[in-house]
Amino acid sequence: MTGGESEQQPASAAGADAAAALLTLATSGWRQAVLAIALRLDLAAMLGARAADLEEVCYSLGTGRQPTQLFLAACEGLALVAERDGEYRLGPLGQALRASATAALADWTAAAADARVRDAVWDALHQPRLGEAPATTGDTGPGAAAVAALGLPHPAAPPLDAARARAALQALHGPAAAALAAALPPPRGGLLLESGGQGVYAAACLERDARLQAVLVDLAPWATGDIAGGPAGGTGRVRALAALAALGDERAALAVLAQATRTLPLGTMRTRLGELARYLAPGATLAVVGPFRAGAGRPLAPLLALLELAAGGPGWCPTVAQVADAIGAAGLAVTRTLLLPEPAAALLAQPA
Repeated sequence: MTGGESEQQPASAAGADAAAALLTLATSGWRQAVLAIALRLDLAAMLGARAADLEEVCYSLGTGRQPTQLFLAACEGLALVAERDGEYRLGPLGQALRASATAALADWTAAAADARVRDAVWDALHQPRLGEAPATTGDTGPGAAAVAALGLPHPAAPPLDAARARAALQALHGPAAAALAAALPPPRGGLLLESGGQGVYAAACLERDARLQAVLVDLAPWATGDIAGGPAGGTGRVRALAALAALGDERAALAVLAQATRTLPLGTMRTRLGELARYLAPGATLAVVGPFRAGAGRPLAPLLALLELAAGGPGWCPTVAQVADAIGAAGLAVTRTLLLPEPAAALLAQPA
């Protein structure tokens, strides 16, 4: 990563640490679901003898390439697996798992893991591979049903309960939004442009600066219920636009491209960044935030991508380095990288 600060720096805000800790506690069964699947696949035995690349792992497990890569990334976040130069080997906990009484661990894990997440991950891993019969569409199958039961806001089909989906969105991204708002350079009023964050990131920034106005684009139809009636919307500080072009001659002092309800392939991300850059004021900051892979200790981002995949969504989960490359390709320069509360990481950028 070139330009500005290249190291990953932790970010925090008042109250965000407690909310992030609560989220970790609430999703502990999700992490145990990853361990349960690793035990069921006997991953420790498979990687115990030697390192294997992704194709070898897929062949040995009989699983698809994209979900297997996401699953291994979640395992890396839990230190069960370590990846280096495209090869996977056992991580510290994977080595301990191989040497432990796995039958007892399997019993305990199966009892504690969230069965819905476990079923969705298993379903995603065993979707047909390229060249085989197509997978079922998003609103059918056990994986989609399990994700719908969780109330997560990112299935391919609109959620059955919009209020529950909005609450899940806030629970997943609220701590990251608060931490990002605390870490961003103060815009000193002006206009905040948020794309894809469904108002969560804008609301956190508006709380910190009473002079700031916000414009939201790329809103999901079910996510609009809290915009106009919220504390900021009720004072006329928030507008929702159907397209960026509706901004006209207005320019943003701060912009946030967030992946809150769906993940973006890198090509789409580059295109969107280029579009947003045209609406930035001189010296403005653009924050690219989402569930990006950031290595050990952070399994939630690839796990959420796996759940999205199980629900019929795209399930993309780029690394922080890949996002930085996309930002550079869009003509922007990365100035800072922030590890926010899981599942999010953020890269701050300015026009090069």
